[in-house]
Amino acid sequence: PLELIIMYGGYQSTKQNLDPVYSQIIDYVTKGDGSGKAYKNLATFVDRFGSRKVGTQRLEDAISHLVSELESLGSLKVHTESFSFEGWQRGAESAELVAPLSKRLPMLSLGSSVGTAAASDSADGSIEADCVVVESFNELDRLGKAGISGKIVVYNQLYKGYGVSVQYRTDGASRASKYGAVAALIRSVTPFSIGSPHTGMQEYEPGLPVQIPACCITVEDAELMHRIYKRGDKVRVRLRMSCGSAGVQESRNIVADLEGSEKPQELVVVCGHIDSWDVGQGAMDDGGGAFCAMQSVRTLLEMGLRPRRTIRLVLFSGEEFGILGGNAYYERHKAELADKISFMLESDSGTFGPIGTTCSGSEATRSAYQQVLNLLEPIGATTLVPSTDGPDITVWAKSGVPVGDLLTKRAGQPDDFYFYFHHSEGDMMTVQDPAEMDRCVAAFAVVSLALADAAELLPRGISGASAGEDGLLSDWVLV
Repeated sequence: PLELIIMYGGYQSTKQNLDPVYSQIIDYVTKGDGSGKAYKNLATFVDRFGSRKVGTQRLEDAISHLVSELESLGSLKVHTESFSFEGWQRGAESAELVAPLSKRLPMLSLGSSVGTAAASDSADGSIEADCVVVESFNELDRLGKAGISGKIVVYNQLYKGYGVSVQYRTDGASRASKYGAVAALIRSVTPFSIGSPHTGMQEYEPGLPVQIPACCITVEDAELMHRIYKRGDKVRVRLRMSCGSAGVQESRNIVADLEGSEKPQELVVVCGHIDSWDVGQGAMDDGGGAFCAMQSVRTLLEMGLRPRRTIRLVLFSGEEFGILGGNAYYERHKAELADKISFMLESDSGTFGPIGTTCSGSEATRSAYQQVLNLLEPIGATTLVPSTDGPDITVWAKSGVPVGDLLTKRAGQPDDFYFYFHHSEGDMMTVQDPAEMDRCVAAFAVVSLALADAAELLPRGISGASAGEDGLLSDWVLV
């Protein structure tokens, strides 16, 4: 295919009339024969396999299915890479408010949590205790051991953005355990709720004397219990969780290469994660990202466009349980690939309407990369945000590889619309929109082809460095 004019410190390679191929890609995906394919393929996939928690046979069957599909295309080099991990299983679970009234509490155990049986004196393995309800860790600390020992801590933290509020989910059980709590119930980390709990990982502090059960409850029930508690009435809960370790398990990352015609050893990586939580369908997190990345490679094949560098599709497994596949891939390939990857682009924050991407690296990196993003002006996706986002690939930034995450937004909805559905039963195919997914596919395809056909890899440089400080010019010229 056509190439870019790219200038680094005086080096120049010239080809003319570049823009048409990228416009053709966008038109093919959004208006032509490629439109609607990502949505259709994702719907077929999630309707067949449903949720895909790492460690389950369902996920492994889904991985095998995708490997077969990719191999059937005939032009990709496809393989899987296995990794081992300590598994976790959910089991039967329930929560009930028993005083001052009886009410079922929808809940979801948090990943890595212990169950209730070890501390139970009931035949069914449940525990029952009075509750204290707090809005912050500061309030928890003020109550101390005297106010918390032997009780269930309910966190009714306000939503102040996912990055701020998620600490109550990840750290809440450990913080409560230090004061003698017997369990922790955490308000779901979401800005909007219709009676649905949102799960996720929690982490026990190393060396914690007692690990206590942890689960998420709905926003509505956290607020209900807080209102009752503030009136001075007793809040009492019965909790049953049979979750726990599943022993050592194994899963696989999928790697598929569209081999480059001139520099096959150099890579542009497009990726997402194929596992999900065990609720909903995982259509948004991260089925959409995985399938848009995959469809971008299929689009280039369908259009007969072969890149100069290899475009590598990676579908990671185990992201939801601690970036398992992403970290395994990095450890396996960092020495071999750190100086051969031009850019890694992930989508794991929704496939709504694309508005741009993040980009790590120096100002020189970002200035060069902005020229590529400008090719996405027809779909309004030219915004560049300096960041090392992209959970499975962030670690590569430590090795100097530029990484980015696709930025998307649903028109007319708030910026955190994604977290309405995140890790909940609401993460169903209904969330997705075919036209939005098409534009995400176009973004992946244009960015990956432009970088794969560039004369040189994206400039590295120290993160935060100004253009020119590392001896690299930052003006990529697209003609």
